[in-house]
Amino acid sequence: MKKLQSNAVFWVLSLVVMAAAAYCLTNDRCTLLTPDQQAYQRYVAGDYQAAAAGFADPMWHGTALFRQGEFERSADVFAGYDSAEAAFNQGNALVMLGKYGEALSRYDRALSLKPGWDAALAAN
Repeated sequence: MKKLQSNAVFWVLSLVVMAAAAYCLTNDRCTLLTPDQQAYQRYVAGDYQAAAAGFADPMWHGTALFRQGEFERSADVFAGYDSAEAAFNQGNALVMLGKYGEALSRYDRALSLKPGWDAALAAN
């Protein structure tokens, strides 16, 4: 009888946990997701302002700012990192600001860090 009761308790608790997880994963305020995961959901939904405010990851933060049309702020975020992706993204933001010479120099930097990168070659 005791084993039957413990099995019933296990299954009831399992169902509660699964229901809570299912609810949480379909709710925008899910506490099981990290702030970056929540911000990414907003980004995918096209709410770039909320996504930019929520991202902890600087590259995603800068990307959301870019998609929001905040090119100066986006360029500033990417300026703080020396990676091919950051240089390329900063170059894109600078193009949107009409700063073509600076953008070319950032594309060159991206290519020096990642030689032969097709996207940077096409932009350059």
